[in-house]
Order: sequence, then structure tokens, then C-alpha cells
Amino acid sequence: MNFFDYKTDNTVYYIAAIFFLIIIYIMYHLEKRDKRKMQLDIEKMIEVGITPKRKGDEKLKAEFEMRRKMNK
Repeated sequence: MNFFDYKTDNTVYYIAAIFFLIIIYIMYHLEKRDKRKMQLDIEKMIEVGITPKRKGDEKLKAEFEMRRKMNK
């Protein structure tokens, strides 16, 4: 049987599809965990009263200020 002749057997395609689904699920799970961690960081900063000061945190600063105003 030729290596590239899969007219009767699609097992390789099924294995590849499952592999890619697993990779997509892991990426989704990590993204969800990062968002939750950022949410907890913002809540902790609000409790302490610290404004984020790192470069590139304009979006985080805006969300922080909005939540601070909502909590008052």
C-alpha cells in the first residue's frame, strides 16, 4: 500500500482532526484562565487602590477607572 493512498482508510484524517480539536480546546482554556486571572487582578487592585502603571495598560486603566467609579 502506498503511503499517500488513503482512499479506503480515513483513520489518519480522524487522528489529525482530534489532535487539532485538542489543541483548540487547550488554547481556549488558557485564554479563559488568563481572562479570569486578569479579572481577579483588577478586583485586587481596586481593593488596594492601586492604578496600573505598566506600559500598554491603557485598556486595563480604563476598565480599572470605570470599576472604581461604579464601586463608589
